Amino acid sequence: MNLEKLILILIIFSVPLGQFGKIPLPLVGGLPFVNVYLNDVLIPMLIFIWFAYRLAVKKELFLPPFLGLILLFASIGLLSLVNSFRWLEMSQFAISFLYWWRWVQYAMLYPIVYSLVKESSFEIGWPAGCFIPCCLIIGVVVFAILGIFQFLFFSDFSKYAAYGWDPHYYRLLSTFFDPNFAGILLVLGLILVLSINLEKGNHIKAWILRDGNSAKHGLKNFPKALLFLLPVLLTVSILLTFSRSTYLAFLCAIFFLGLIKSRRLLILLLIFCCLAFVLVPKVRNRVVGAVTLDATARARLQDWQKTYVIVKDNWLTGVGFNAFRYAKDQYGYFRNERGLPIPSGHSGAGADSSVLFVWATTGVFGLITYLLLYGGIWLEAWLRYSKPKVKPQFLYLTLIVSIPTLVIHSQFVNSLFFPWIMEWMWIVVGLAFGTAENRVSPPNNPQIGCHPQKGCHPIFGS
Repeated sequence: MNLEKLILILIIFSVPLGQFGKIPLPLVGGLPFVNVYLNDVLIPMLIFIWFAYRLAVKKELFLPPFLGLILLFASIGLLSLVNSFRWLEMSQFAISFLYWWRWVQYAMLYPIVYSLVKESSFEIGWPAGCFIPCCLIIGVVVFAILGIFQFLFFSDFSKYAAYGWDPHYYRLLSTFFDPNFAGILLVLGLILVLSINLEKGNHIKAWILRDGNSAKHGLKNFPKALLFLLPVLLTVSILLTFSRSTYLAFLCAIFFLGLIKSRRLLILLLIFCCLAFVLVPKVRNRVVGAVTLDATARARLQDWQKTYVIVKDNWLTGVGFNAFRYAKDQYGYFRNERGLPIPSGHSGAGADSSVLFVWATTGVFGLITYLLLYGGIWLEAWLRYSKPKVKPQFLYLTLIVSIPTLVIHSQFVNSLFFPWIMEWMWIVVGLAFGTAENRVSPPNNPQIGCHPQKGCHPIFGS
C-alpha cells in the first residue's frame, strides 16, 4: 500500500474525529476565526504527493469529467474575493482566502480518488471494488456509535454555549457538536449502505455474505444480520438528532431509493414515520414546530431574508468567497437592537441556505457554475446507472440519491460547504466515475480479489 493510499485512508477515518481533530494554532497577526483540522493538514500532503509522483515519476495524469467546472467555479470564487479586497481588511482577506483554498483542497479529492481507482490494475482488490466504500461505511458507523455515546452520557450542551456552540439538550450531535451536520452525514452513510443492499451483483455485498471465517467461528448468520443491523443503527441515530432538516433529508433519501429500486421501502418509510410521530413526543414536537413556525423556524426564515438582502445588493459579483462573515458584519447582522456587538458563533461565516450562500459570495455566475457542476454530476450518474452493463451500479445509485438529498438539506443549513460533507461527496464521486472506467473482465477464479496475472489479493488491499 503506497503513501497516497495510506493518507487517503487516514483522511477517511479522520471524519469520526470531527471537532476533536481540531489543531490549535496560536493567533498569527491577529487572525481570528481560523480553525485548522487534521484533514486540513492531510489533504494538502496528499495533493502534493499525488501531483509530484505523477508529474515526476509516472509522467501521466488522469483527469476526470467535470474538472473544468470545478476549476471555473474556483476561478469565479477567487475573482469575487479579489474584487472585495477594496473593502476588506488585510486580515479579513487572508482568512477569506483560506476558506477558498480549503474548498479547492477538498474538491481535489475528486481527481485524486478518480486517478487512484482508475490506475488500479485489478478489478475488485484495492481500490476499485470494496476498500474505499468499506472505509466510508466503517467511518460513518463509528461516527454513529460515538453519537449515541454522546447522546447517553453528554446530553446537555448548554455548558458549551460560551464557546460558540448551540445549547442542545438530548440530541445526537456526535463529534460535529451539531445535530444538523451530524444528521446529514448519517443520511449519506445510510444511502450508501442501502444502495449496497439493494443493488445485486456488487462485490461488497458478495464479500459480506460469503461463507468464510464467520462460519468457522460459529457466526454463520452474522453477515446477513450485518446487512440489517447497519441500516437500523444509522436510522436510530438519525432519529435521535431531532433535526427537522435531517428528517427531511431522510424522507427524501428513502423516497428516492423507493421510487428507483424498491417500493417496499416506501411502505416501511410510512410505517416508521407514523410510529416515530406517535411514540416519540420530541419527534412530534419538532414536526409540529416546523408547521407552526417555532423560534428555530422563525430564526431560519430571518436568516434567509438577511442573506437575500446581501444577494440583492451583490447579485452580479458577490461579496467574495468566503468573505460572507465580514459582509454580514458590514450589514449590522452581528449587532443587537441597541447596536451592541453580539457573538457570531461558529456559523457566522455561512448561511442557512447553500444556494443563497453561493449566490451571495460568488454572484450569479458562480451560482450558475455551481448548479451546473452538481447537476452535471447527477445527470452523468443517472445516464450511467440507466445502462446496467456500466458498473458500479450501487455507487451511481448512491450519487443519484445523495445529490438531491444533500441539496434539499442544504437549504436549511450550509451543508454543501461543511468540510466533512464535502470530503464524503467528492470521494464518492471520484470512486464512482473512476471505478466505471477501470473495469476488467471478471476472473474465472471465484475468490474475491483475484486477478488472472497478479493472483489473489485481500479484500481490504494489497
